Amino acid sequence: MAFRLERVNYDINSPNEAVRTCLQKKKQMSAAVGQGGFNGIGKESCCAYVSWGNNNRICSAIGVSRNRSLFCKSGQFSTAYIHGELDAIVQAIEENNALPHFHQIYIEMSPCPKCTAALNNLLPDNQVVYFSFDYQTERELWAAAARRL
Repeated sequence: MAFRLERVNYDINSPNEAVRTCLQKKKQMSAAVGQGGFNGIGKESCCAYVSWGNNNRICSAIGVSRNRSLFCKSGQFSTAYIHGELDAIVQAIEENNALPHFHQIYIEMSPCPKCTAALNNLLPDNQVVYFSFDYQTERELWAAAARRL
């Protein structure tokens, strides 16, 4: 594994900026549409946060699972659902026109096997990826915690 997973507490007031920012933004986005929320994003949409440097400023993106992303295969454009971590990374690539050096990456749940393979191809050795719940064994715990945000 090129990147390194580190578990952190699931806490909207976390001292870890990536965790705190991700969960605060998720709470805002998953609110009712009339209260500033977004259609299609709920408490059980898995979110991710990435931050990177760009021209002496810190940039960041929030990714949401089940977002559609445009891709081209054999000259044909289409869309596909992607998980939050890849959604956030795609946003960073689009803003930079290249893969940036990430300062922090946080995912609510550890990456699924397909996202793990993608992250291994995208991230440098020892890039820390913070997570709070294990994708394989703790989805119900995550869902319960996410509903309490």
